[in-house]
Amino acid sequence: MRNYGAVATKFWVDDGTQALSLEAKCCALYLMTGPHTTMLGCFRLPDGYISADLNLSVEVIHRAFAELTTLGFLIKDSQSGWLWLPQFLTDNPIDNPNQAKSIERLFAHVPKNVCFMKALLAALSQHMRFLSQGFIDHLASLYASLMPANPSCGDVIEVSTKGFETLAISEAISSDVSESFDSVGRLVDNFASDLHLFAPGIHAFSPKSSDQPPDCLCEALVNPFETLAKEFRTQDQDQNQDQNQKQNQKQKKKKNKPMSGKPDVVSLEKFPKSSSSDKQAKSATLNVLHTQAAEVLNFLNQKTGKVYRPVDANLKLIVARLKSGATPGQCRQVIAKKSREWSKSDKMAEYLRPATLFDATKFEQYVGELVPMEGEL
Repeated sequence: MRNYGAVATKFWVDDGTQALSLEAKCCALYLMTGPHTTMLGCFRLPDGYISADLNLSVEVIHRAFAELTTLGFLIKDSQSGWLWLPQFLTDNPIDNPNQAKSIERLFAHVPKNVCFMKALLAALSQHMRFLSQGFIDHLASLYASLMPANPSCGDVIEVSTKGFETLAISEAISSDVSESFDSVGRLVDNFASDLHLFAPGIHAFSPKSSDQPPDCLCEALVNPFETLAKEFRTQDQDQNQDQNQKQNQKQKKKKNKPMSGKPDVVSLEKFPKSSSSDKQAKSATLNVLHTQAAEVLNFLNQKTGKVYRPVDANLKLIVARLKSGATPGQCRQVIAKKSREWSKSDKMAEYLRPATLFDATKFEQYVGELVPMEGEL
């Protein structure tokens, strides 16, 4: 179940939306953001679920669905209870491969005999960027199985209306088919503009005018996955060819590189050796710093009456401050100043210790407070 759902702002300013009843608008929002809605915009929704969630009677739900169906917002298969929102993928496109994987899993649960399957496939054909090649091939095969082998005039009319019987077409068709065909065509055209499934102007074609469908309509019956899938395959092949060519060029360069017959020698110039004199100088400097640190620690013991031992745990912080540029005199000044300030307080006297006085941050602050006092050092 999703944590949230998006609603396009155009939903509120659309002329069709503004003409809806309050109940129909409420149902539309529920269908776009409800707990049963999926990323595919196609899901099963029993009447009892939405009736309980919205606290509306089933009769009110049916009337609201009829409004939404007439508007083209909703197509519902009455036998299976599955419904589809044709505009959903357009408003919530597939943005990355992970979403595409979710779409593929969700589509696997949709019954293949729902009345809107061909329209759903056509909608998916507009969002194939992140879909896997295997899934695209599956959609193409499924679409082809739903196509008539040799489209005729009667087939065109059937394809044009199949999947939209729940759009209250029965209400639009009067006893005189020739008079009502324009109304049905306009209804189908509303979906065709978004799904690119049917050719523009389909409503202008009358079944009485010709035994064969117009060329534009026959083109609309072509499997939309065939051309798009080929384009994706061509792009993948081009990318693979480019990668193979680059790898071949690298291998050729390696093969064409002249061989001297001698083993490769790694130059040691990048790794200069440390001379023994440098090591001796560093060792001497470190000894001096340890001697100075021990003197500073002894000064701390004298001022505070404590007995800190000259071990690494107590000396390393003092040595670090000396390495950073502090002088032994500054270290003693800090000890003297903080002894005057803190020795009178039992609580603060606890902090007259190397860990506090020679902490990197605190020590620099203490040095900044120094005002030399004669006779203290």
